Amino acid sequence: MRGFWQQIKTACFDHRWLALVGSLYALLVIAQCLIVGVPLYEYHNLLKMVWAHIKWTTTFTAVLMLLFFFYFYAGAAWETSWRGKKLRAGFLAVAKLFDKKCEHYFDSRLFADGLIGLLTLQVLDLIGAQKSLIPYLNPFKWDPVFSEWDRVLHFNHYPFQFVAPFVENIGAWAPDGLAVFYVAWFFAMGATCFYCLFIDSSFYRHMRFIWTYLVSWAVLGSLGAVLFSSVGPIFFRDFYPHPPDLYRQVADHLEHSTSFIKIVFETKQWLLDVAHNDLILDLNAISAMPSLHVGIAWLLVLYWGTVNRWMMILAFIFFLMIFLGSIYFGFHYAIDSYFSIIGISLIWWGSGKLVHRLHPHHVRDLMR
Repeated sequence: MRGFWQQIKTACFDHRWLALVGSLYALLVIAQCLIVGVPLYEYHNLLKMVWAHIKWTTTFTAVLMLLFFFYFYAGAAWETSWRGKKLRAGFLAVAKLFDKKCEHYFDSRLFADGLIGLLTLQVLDLIGAQKSLIPYLNPFKWDPVFSEWDRVLHFNHYPFQFVAPFVENIGAWAPDGLAVFYVAWFFAMGATCFYCLFIDSSFYRHMRFIWTYLVSWAVLGSLGAVLFSSVGPIFFRDFYPHPPDLYRQVADHLEHSTSFIKIVFETKQWLLDVAHNDLILDLNAISAMPSLHVGIAWLLVLYWGTVNRWMMILAFIFFLMIFLGSIYFGFHYAIDSYFSIIGISLIWWGSGKLVHRLHPHHVRDLMR
């Protein structure tokens, strides 16, 4: 037990700068609430959102940890190879080896760094609340600009005009497949975070991913979203009633769908209801530029590219599906994705340099 607490102490020391950045981000969100003038009673919503996110994160991590334990047990059973032995003796041998593996894991730097890293990232529970403040800090106004940039960059056509025929010509199942991938983004993001925090034994990859993940959400997902306040094509008619409705085709396509992508339209309606309610501090996720949906999918490609080539290929295919889905379902302009890909790539590069500087002896195995 003493070894475990020593590992936690060391992990806290290694994550101290991350914790500082997370604390500064939390203070920034609180400052924004004060600037906007959020009523005192609405802070209860913030606490509920944070608590709900913590419960979801804890449950998801616990389920994946149980699956990880099962993997340990299966490995122990394979190593003992008790075929031919008495059944009871075989089970005892497996249990003994399994216990040894788990004891070693829970006393390792890997588990300690995973716990502290997970706690550090909990500050991102504030993202939903922070996005609620965007229309009060900087009212939505950039959509006509981004729409025009999209048209100019894509040879006088809107990206949807390319993506929609391409997807639908593949087959009737293709739009539903894109919808499944788009919803699976949450699982892919959570599973990659879990692997990086609790399974990947490379300290360098661990720290580089966490730095990129935290800074990307804080700088691109929060600051960038406020500076370039926009709602996206699917909400164009709801927030810009006077100019021509450039994206009526996108909205009508989703509204009249009877397949699985109907859930995308229902999500759009829910987000719109939240945005138009009487609360300032609420889970308002309407924000187009930059696209962290696409950006985080690109981060998965960058991370898995340093772990395993085949996983990188799968991550890249997943990224392409998210990119196409973001345009097909109208949640983002193409320029949102381009901006986030460049931004995430620069943060990933800078995080690598930063980890080298902060942890010059980073090449070590966390299972020691």
